[in-house]
Amino acid sequence: MALRLRTTLMRTLVVLGCFVLVVEMLVVQRIQSLRDRQRDLIEVQQQIRLAERELNPAIIFSSSGEGATIQAQLARFGDLLGDCCRPTVAALSSAAAVQDRAAYQLAYQDLRTAFDNTVDDHLAEIDTVMTVNAWLPWGFLALLAIVLTVAWRVLQRNFLGPIVRLHGAVRRADRTGSFDFTNRAVDYREIGDLAVSFDNLLTRLSSELAGRELALREARDMARRESERVSAELTELIDGSPSPIFSLDLEGRITHWNRKMGTVSGLDECTAKGQFFVKQCLQGTDQPVFERHFLSVVEGGEIQEFQLTVISATGSHARLLASLTPRRSYGGDIVGVTCFGQPVSGFLLETARSVEQQRVTQFSELASSAAHQLNQPLQKMRLYLANAQNRLRVEPLDRAVLVEKLGGVDGQLSAVSEIIEHLREFGRPVKPLPGGFQLGTVIDRCVQLSRGGLVERGIRVIFDNDLGDQIITGHPLQIEKPLIALINNARDAVIDGGPLQGEVKVSAALGADGGARIVVSDNGNGLSPDLHRRIFEPFFTTRDGSGNVGLGLSVAQAMIEGLNGSLEVTFHSGRTEAVIKLPPMSEPKDPDPVVAE
Repeated sequence: MALRLRTTLMRTLVVLGCFVLVVEMLVVQRIQSLRDRQRDLIEVQQQIRLAERELNPAIIFSSSGEGATIQAQLARFGDLLGDCCRPTVAALSSAAAVQDRAAYQLAYQDLRTAFDNTVDDHLAEIDTVMTVNAWLPWGFLALLAIVLTVAWRVLQRNFLGPIVRLHGAVRRADRTGSFDFTNRAVDYREIGDLAVSFDNLLTRLSSELAGRELALREARDMARRESERVSAELTELIDGSPSPIFSLDLEGRITHWNRKMGTVSGLDECTAKGQFFVKQCLQGTDQPVFERHFLSVVEGGEIQEFQLTVISATGSHARLLASLTPRRSYGGDIVGVTCFGQPVSGFLLETARSVEQQRVTQFSELASSAAHQLNQPLQKMRLYLANAQNRLRVEPLDRAVLVEKLGGVDGQLSAVSEIIEHLREFGRPVKPLPGGFQLGTVIDRCVQLSRGGLVERGIRVIFDNDLGDQIITGHPLQIEKPLIALINNARDAVIDGGPLQGEVKVSAALGADGGARIVVSDNGNGLSPDLHRRIFEPFFTTRDGSGNVGLGLSVAQAMIEGLNGSLEVTFHSGRTEAVIKLPPMSEPKDPDPVVAE
């Protein structure tokens, strides 16, 4: 088909070229004819002026030897005088010979009249040529239109028409599933062969579709199994928490019940699931309070630290300090409520309860941030699988794209596993790692874990980490826990009294002495000058009644000092800055040191 198309195009171009050549030759001939006549007219006019001057009676009769002079001049202009002026030439010669000036004057006037007639004849010829040339452009356009029309008809008959019909047949096959093409041309078999190839291709694709869909189902099953594994690890993490944690659906039925909650309530998970929490576990006075808080969380809010009295299966009572947060699906819709609790053991343990509650709150925030971080790779996995499913419906099948999509799913599953492994590591006792750890990597991880809780509250996060692969002695949790506590303090300051657009900035860079300088700043409400000196005192807090007992900064300072560093908090220009300074670090050596994940 391509060869036939090229042949037809070449023939059309040759015909057009021949036509243009003929027309061009005709135009050139007409232009040359006009040019020659104009040049002849100019030459004749020049000779006429010269002849009129040389044959003027005043010149002829003023010189000696007139006879010889007039004969020489007449011979000089013989070509000009020619046929039109022979009688006049004879009269001039006779008058000059007898020295009859009057007769010569009359003959000279006749000569000038003959010259004027000659010029008029040349002008008439030029007008005739220009009149003929005026129709050349219109004739050229008419012939060009005819040739183009013929060329278009040739292309339409040979190619464009069959291709249009073939396109329509393919569109109908897409709608009806049946391919029907009839080639109306006489001998253009290539188009018919192409239609047969299309029909065979559709048949082959139909036969392969079942196998492709089976491969897609296997890939989806594999991704589902991996997601279930990740979910099981998260469930194990929650079940092993020392705090009572349970989840409810939108109707208030229990969907998850960790081991600590089972100990508090005396109900195992199998018995508790599906029961209405309010009716099964709460006293009459606590039921309306919990239902009010539950409805508030379902609408998108959060409830922190309110007391509940849980009735156990044996009839005993257990006081819990509970916090409710919404549980969201992959698409961001609220599908339930998660409750993080802490047992209460009497008034004398109130301070210990507050300390533990602060720890639970930190765990809740960490879990919320972790959930936000986990939601992103899970969403990406769904997109990769959806794209892979769509690619299987598009022909021809691009196996490289399918492999790329499934590889993306595997990469996101690796990211989820890394987050879960880090959450496991977060609650273990701190022991220095052999060879130290990479400070820049740990700071990146802390900011990523905390970013979700900040962004959900409309706080802008600015992060700038200029650290490289430098190594510091100690354990990553000695940086992670203080840094996360400082970020949470900055978040609370912005929420409590910051501007409309809250901002938390975290930056890390090397100092002049080779040590690290980590700065956490915010544009929140800050503190009054008389309270600046008390910020590191244990149990000092400006947020009474919030469950915060004021141990965050004091514990953070102690952990930073355990790394031979320092923690300072300053207030200036409407911003609060917490500055962590660490001792000089060393460059990594082979083999690379262990980095906690």
